[in-house]
Amino acid sequence: MRDDQWQGLIKSRLEDPNGAAKALKKRKRRKLITDSQLFIVAADHTARGMLGVGDDQFAMADRRKLLDALLVALDNPLVDGVLGSADVIDELALLGALDNKLVFGTMNRGGIMGASWELNDRMTAYTPQDIASRGLDG
Repeated sequence: MRDDQWQGLIKSRLEDPNGAAKALKKRKRRKLITDSQLFIVAADHTARGMLGVGDDQFAMADRRKLLDALLVALDNPLVDGVLGSADVIDELALLGALDNKLVFGTMNRGGIMGASWELNDRMTAYTPQDIASRGLDG
């Protein structure tokens, strides 16, 4: 990601709290199925506290590097879309990376894996109403 893109993203987040919602609503949409296959990139790992890749347990902790990798993936014409948490989807929308891509929002739980209350927790991401109102595909 170029420096001007990164700075623009930060500026947009600071100065236009509704910018991501607007970007999602005006993105160019596509048909759900265009052939017999879907290739969806998963981008919800950080919302579940999963930051590691291989031997690097903090590989996805650097937000700029994470977004850069997602921009590269979404630029591939074989990639149909992305499944992500609200913060990641918002930033990809602000970067203009979601045109003609399918966008699926995650509905993550807030539990801590292995805790006795793990199943007694609340949702921390999109609600079904959020997914519909923001114009996501699912």
